[in-house]
Amino acid sequence: MSEKARIISLVPSWTETLLEAGVLVVGCTQFCIHPIDKISSISKVGGTKNMNLEKILQLKPDFVILDEQENKLEMAEELKRNHISLLISNVTDLQSVEDFLITLGEALSNEKLIQMAGRYQKLNLQKINKEKFWQQIFILGERLTSQSPVDYVIWRKPFMVIGKNTFIAENLKFGGIELIREEKYPKVSEADLKKSFCLFSSEPYPFAKHFDSLKQRGMHGALVDGEKLSWYGIRNLNFLERCLE
Repeated sequence: MSEKARIISLVPSWTETLLEAGVLVVGCTQFCIHPIDKISSISKVGGTKNMNLEKILQLKPDFVILDEQENKLEMAEELKRNHISLLISNVTDLQSVEDFLITLGEALSNEKLIQMAGRYQKLNLQKINKEKFWQQIFILGERLTSQSPVDYVIWRKPFMVIGKNTFIAENLKFGGIELIREEKYPKVSEADLKKSFCLFSSEPYPFAKHFDSLKQRGMHGALVDGEKLSWYGIRNLNFLERCLE
């Protein structure tokens, strides 16, 4: 496949990564916001959960990029029914990111994507500087102490948190932060969160707007940069490399 294959990405972090590698991205979701200087000129084809099939067909992509965690199975099935070729990741840890970067690089004949996979492979994650890690993700709030049970909060109404066997949890573990939930994306009560040190993610829910009111309701913790921890690909890779410097 030519390096200039026409690609539609329905995964924001893959969109940013593909553009960084010089891939021709002709369509993306409304939640694809990086890189700012390139994203505005790309056709929007819906969201991560509800694509606009008509627009996708009009753009005549060579491949559509999806992720099993990010997108709905029905989306992949509908695209297949319309004879559109798919490249689907299933990101659960850093190894799965590295593997899919190689898949993308080979499918698109793009050496830059394969080089990114090599950079992930070379990371000596046991040498992560935990202080730098915290400084990189911290936005505002309290300092985490080693004695606190930790919840990583991604949604409100209902409150939802991240569990142990996830990409975010693996990243946090390299920074010396262990999450307490066994399920991947459990719903929890406000009372449950009051027992934990809460890492309120800056996205997908806009916790920055509600941080003060949550503190007043008895929850304590910090607002953290969710993009660095969850946008696998170039953004997460750059973040982890900075934590090793």
